[in-house]
Amino acid sequence: YATAPNAVARIAALAPRILQLAQRGDRNARRITRSESSAVALDLLRLVKELRGHPPVMVSWEGSVMRNRYFREQVWRWARREGLQFIARPPRMSPLAAASRLATTSRAR
Repeated sequence: YATAPNAVARIAALAPRILQLAQRGDRNARRITRSESSAVALDLLRLVKELRGHPPVMVSWEGSVMRNRYFREQVWRWARREGLQFIARPPRMSPLAAASRLATTSRAR
């Protein structure tokens, strides 16, 4: 898997099954899910620090893994354990629409 030309896509395609198994109590799947959700939470913490966000910061999500409530709630739990104060809000628009809006806003300044 890891050395295939489409390795990222092939590994990502396993995520829904891993999450399903984790929710059913599979120990290995839960270990993987814990590890990955803590990694996402740490990335969120680094991003907030880099952007100098003031608590509570507003966060949202996108992507098939983050759309999974089980996984997302683990990310939020890890982030809170690390001391991040945030308010999670569902996405209001698609990532493409948000990027377009940001680009348009940036050009107007």
